[in-house]
Amino acid sequence: MSATATLATSANIDYDDADYLPPDGVDRRKRDCTSLSLASSASPLSILSSARIQVASDAYVHHLAPVPELEHFAAVVSNTAQQHALWELDIEHARPVRQFPVRSAAITSLQATQFLAGVSNGPSLLITAGKDGNVIAYDVRHPLPTPALTIQGNFPLLSCDLSPRDGALLVGGTELSSNHEAYLLFWDVRKPDKLLYKHESTHSDDITCARFIPSTSPGTELLLSASTDGLISISNPREADEDDAGLYVTNWEKSISRAGVTGDGYVWAASDMETFSLWDGELHGTSDFGDLRKPRIDGIWESDYIIDAGWYKPDGILKGSHGSADFLGIWMGCNNGDFALVTPKSPGALEVQRLFQGGSHTDIVRSVAYHSKGCLMSGGEDGMINIWPVRPPSDQEHEHDNDVKMGSSPPPATPVKSKSRKRKQKEDDETEPIHTRPLYTEIMSPVAVSVVPETLTKDVVDVTAPSAPQGSALIVGSPATAQDGKYQEAILSASDAGNVEKQMVDRILDDATTLSENTFTTVKVILAPSDYTELAPRIPTLLRLVLPSLTSQGTLILSNITPETRHAISPELTLAGFIVQPPTDDASALVAQKPSYSATTTFSLKKKTPTVDNSANGTATTMTTETETVEDKATAAPLSVPLRKLGPKTDKASKKALWTLTSSPSTPSIDATALLTADDLKRPVPTCEPPTAGAPRRKKACKSCTCGLAELERAEAEAADKRRVVVLDGAEGGSTTEVAASEKQKLVVAMKVANK
Repeated sequence: MSATATLATSANIDYDDADYLPPDGVDRRKRDCTSLSLASSASPLSILSSARIQVASDAYVHHLAPVPELEHFAAVVSNTAQQHALWELDIEHARPVRQFPVRSAAITSLQATQFLAGVSNGPSLLITAGKDGNVIAYDVRHPLPTPALTIQGNFPLLSCDLSPRDGALLVGGTELSSNHEAYLLFWDVRKPDKLLYKHESTHSDDITCARFIPSTSPGTELLLSASTDGLISISNPREADEDDAGLYVTNWEKSISRAGVTGDGYVWAASDMETFSLWDGELHGTSDFGDLRKPRIDGIWESDYIIDAGWYKPDGILKGSHGSADFLGIWMGCNNGDFALVTPKSPGALEVQRLFQGGSHTDIVRSVAYHSKGCLMSGGEDGMINIWPVRPPSDQEHEHDNDVKMGSSPPPATPVKSKSRKRKQKEDDETEPIHTRPLYTEIMSPVAVSVVPETLTKDVVDVTAPSAPQGSALIVGSPATAQDGKYQEAILSASDAGNVEKQMVDRILDDATTLSENTFTTVKVILAPSDYTELAPRIPTLLRLVLPSLTSQGTLILSNITPETRHAISPELTLAGFIVQPPTDDASALVAQKPSYSATTTFSLKKKTPTVDNSANGTATTMTTETETVEDKATAAPLSVPLRKLGPKTDKASKKALWTLTSSPSTPSIDATALLTADDLKRPVPTCEPPTAGAPRRKKACKSCTCGLAELERAEAEAADKRRVVVLDGAEGGSTTEVAASEKQKLVVAMKVANK
């Protein structure tokens, strides 16, 4: 397979021709980078983050990726306890949405894709690879964090990619194994249980890059791979024979940390020594920018390391300031947490297009990702994820008009100084509070969210976020209805009418979540008929938990109800405090309403005051008043009911007569002995059960034993007398004497007496 179909080649390029320029106008002929300048069209240069998600200080944010077609993005977070987790976060509300299962090995690759052959076709797939050798894909549309694909490998993976056109071929680059081999592993995702083939001689050290080069038709993509051995290779990923797969290779003689492809067919690579170079489609060197840490702008910008690089469209990050051509952007970082977007300007020169400053990060930035919704995410070793606004300069200047007085100039860019690679946190009295920093509230509401490191577990995350607004709906589903799509249909239907909160029934019943009181006007429970049968003993608990979350006269709708289920649940609704509504046109729905009054509603009582006796004045006055209700006055004294007064004391004779049992003269008395029979008057003769030899006995033989126990005891005593016992003389040279068992007891008694 030829590389000319997808990559720019050097066959028709004369690098000695001074008039040659590639399509984007950047001369990539090999020169060292000697200058760094500010872009004149970028105003303002310095941008402040509009929202922040704070992870604990001992946690790192390693990778970020936008979720296509959704206002979400994914982040790989780890902590000092060697727990590694994938998070899904909401851009609009700047808060975590959920956490996927924790992995004990580092997650080294994160990719968002739209298609996974044989598994799912949608805009929300996340593929992760890790040092445990496993590749796990998640569909974020699924309400449960269940993997859509799991591939279990035998070698730690450092890089991973999926063929972009058909989503069928998966490639992974491994660490250097114990047998001193590094592999490119290939899987068909439609048959994930079996390794398709592997290339084992392309590289001889850790493979840090394994990336498909897009093509115009499925099945014709090439594979770019790079390694810490310094080799950059382009090969045919669909060729099992490694000798036939190799197309182009070059040796940069530097340890390569990351590499990629530009949209115009060039290959870029960055080394562990922070150097940066470009090659054409046949891996002929075109531009060597050298060490990007050397060029600097005094008092404005100074680079300490390379974060990443990528190919971007001008209507995104640099909208309105970079012409109409796509461009190569290099993300550079400073040890104090600031970072910048730098682009090649001319041979040997770079230009700073955007500065991201203001103390939003306090340590090294490890990942930067752009979302097509118009924002940029950054994360690093300070455990912070920042969301940055990305707008045309005119829009941002208009925003500053709201914060700066008329005629005043915006604040100048903050000068930065290079500090140690692991800069310590400032003292609390020197640190600027988050809420005092300028925020672009027109872009998104700034919300500070704290996520402690212990939340990298399978437990629920403690997130401080705005509660659901009044008038919203709650959709409760189950794994069964999520699988058949009814749960998702209900969510989409309710989303058209307003805000929707989504919950799974098992989380509510297991107290894994708490429903806010008086929040939802509608609660719709979407369960399968089998769920109602399985959860029958817990339905009363579910109703009891849902009732407080409804507003006054809020509606509860139970879907997929059978006649038997309706007959069983209707009484439970009444007992829980609901008012069951008449059947609707939908026979499979059971509708109930929360009453407008609460279970503790009070009613007013009336009482009359005692009559005031003014007999001394010859008058009697009676006054009747009405007590205040609790509703009118919450602190009113409780009403009391007077007890009936006792009459005059009665004499003791009357009390005694009250409890005296008397009989009528017409009832004759009965002689108690007349009720006994002749057998009742006989003395009982004691009897014993026949004894069993060797069995335990509770008593000894009585004096006049007739059951045979006495004879058994005598026989046992005679047998004991016949047993012989050997007595040892304890003196030196003593002898042994054999005596009867009865003599043994006499000797024991004599010994006790002698000791006294």
